[in-house]
This record gives sequence, C-alpha cells and structure tokens, in this order.
Amino acid sequence: MCVSPALHGAWSGDTTLEAALTRYLIAVPICWLVLSIFEAMVGPPPRPQPPVPAPTPEAAQGPTYTAQQVPGMPGTGARQLGAGDDASA
Repeated sequence: MCVSPALHGAWSGDTTLEAALTRYLIAVPICWLVLSIFEAMVGPPPRPQPPVPAPTPEAAQGPTYTAQQVPGMPGTGARQLGAGDDASA
C-alpha cells in the first residue's frame, strides 16, 4: 500500500519502471521496520483461553453455611446476659 502509487504510475506510464522499483525497494524495508516496532510496543496477540467446564450439580449448590445464635440479639430466643448473671462479673 505504501508503494501502490509508484507501481500504478509505472503501470500507467507516468513513472519509469526503474523509479517505481527503487521506491518499492526503499518503502518495503521501511514499512517492515515500522510494523516491527509497532508490534514490539503492542505485544503479541492474546492466546485463546481454554473453555471453562460446566459446573457439576454438587458444585452448583455452593458451600453450606451454618448460623449460630448470638446471645442478647432480639428475636433469636437466646437468653440475654444481665447484671445478675455470673458471666457479667
């Protein structure tokens, strides 16, 4: 693409074949160098990730949690510690 005007000019007769080939031999290494620098700055393309296996029915349920009653919390039915209890001393 960098030298297409020179090649088109050589094809149509506006540019000599020698000038078009000279431009081609200069432009191709320059384009290669610029694209190599760009690739070094950007890095290689990412690799495709392996597919994640579907969860089994056991794993889909998730972990099982248990709750403990906290003394003194309203609505839990647990006995509140007060001034008359042995644990408050």
